[in-house]
Amino acid sequence: KYLLRIGLPALGTSFLWQTGFVLVLVITMTLPHDNVNALAGLTAGMRIEAIIFLPAVACQMAVAVLVGHSLGSGNKKEAQQSAYDMLKLAVIGMSLLTCGLWFIRDELATLMTNDTQVRLETVRYLVFNFLSAPLMVANLVLVGVFLGAGATQYPMWSYLFSVWGVVAGTYCNGVFQRDILGNGGLTARAACHPSLDVTLRGLETLYDDDIT
Repeated sequence: KYLLRIGLPALGTSFLWQTGFVLVLVITMTLPHDNVNALAGLTAGMRIEAIIFLPAVACQMAVAVLVGHSLGSGNKKEAQQSAYDMLKLAVIGMSLLTCGLWFIRDELATLMTNDTQVRLETVRYLVFNFLSAPLMVANLVLVGVFLGAGATQYPMWSYLFSVWGVVAGTYCNGVFQRDILGNGGLTARAACHPSLDVTLRGLETLYDDDIT
């Protein structure tokens, strides 16, 4: 029963994230024109974004182990301190890395494609995601804290309202505004989704006392 209480919300979190990502692709593919360029720019941008995302995932896995070990030994203060230390290390480190990548975003996009329009869409995607990088990193670390503490229900509910709420809202709003904003505008709105997503998930810290 305990494994189901922990495992099912974790499964739900993964499911919601993956289906939310599919919806982002659907948004891009349903653009009225140049949707191929927009989709190519989205894909290329995600590959470059992995430079930041993958180390953040490593921090998430590490903090989950540290918090789980500390709570398992009954040391709640150590668990809390490990969470704070990893959060500071990850956010500061990845923010510095993002600052360095910001100044070469055009060159990074050029490495991915020679097509001018696709390169423009890639840079647009990177701009929004680089700006939201500190929030994304903080989100991943906080989710790792909850996973390590066994409080998997909090990330699941947060993903439900943020991923689907923000992305679905973007799609509905984009249906009415894409003729005005154009392809780049709607693609940028989809790229802005992670920033809004992790901002809402940051409210999970309100439950800090409950999990530590």
